Amino acid sequence: MNSYLGEDRSAGSYDDVRRVDLKPLLLTGIVVHSNPRPHRTTPPAGYGLSADHCAVARSYGTGAWPARVKDLVGRRGTLKDLTDDKTLERIPVDVPDKDRVYLSLGRHSELHKRILDDMLPMFCGGSEVLYIGDAARKKVLLEDAKLRDLGIALGRGLIPDIIAYSKRRNVLYLVEAVYSNPFSPHRRLEMLNRTGGCKADIVLISAFHDRKDFRRFAGEIAWGTEAWIADEPNHMIYFNGDGFQGAAKP
Repeated sequence: MNSYLGEDRSAGSYDDVRRVDLKPLLLTGIVVHSNPRPHRTTPPAGYGLSADHCAVARSYGTGAWPARVKDLVGRRGTLKDLTDDKTLERIPVDVPDKDRVYLSLGRHSELHKRILDDMLPMFCGGSEVLYIGDAARKKVLLEDAKLRDLGIALGRGLIPDIIAYSKRRNVLYLVEAVYSNPFSPHRRLEMLNRTGGCKADIVLISAFHDRKDFRRFAGEIAWGTEAWIADEPNHMIYFNGDGFQGAAKP
């Protein structure tokens, strides 16, 4: 900071830098812990620019800069979005190989978090999260280019809450955090029609908070889909078909 920003900081001002200069950058996800395991005041507890912001910064001065900035703001929001009184309290979710994302407070988002933290690692291991929806901000994560590479264009209409892709299995998981609309026969057909050009097999999963919610919607769940209950995370319910986690077919 002294060398490049013309400041006169003493060698003992580390804690001031951490509390005053780094804290806002950490809260907004611009800076991340490069080694989060050691105690924050030990020398190995370093910091670095997040992968998302680093990629955008490297494009500065090129033709890709405006589009990358727009995409980043669309996925992460602006500083005003993050500091607005209505959005101060959010549910943090750590997505593998991506920066932390924040969901709006509410029971629906709590189920999102359980899906991301529990269901995907257990039953869709190694899959990459390509889309996360949010009741307030509509989307908090969107890997549009990767979805298009798979032959998926989200567009308008009913979109699953979470989309993840397993490259090893070549399976695209469409997950609905059920509040009012599980994968019914009608919705299943709509999803299969919309993903007809997908290069991967499709698996449709309706996720529920507990058995009470599951019983409420059990009669609406389509054959050939799956169901998962967050309160019993070690089990997946398969509604008929030719195999567990089999690809959905029209």
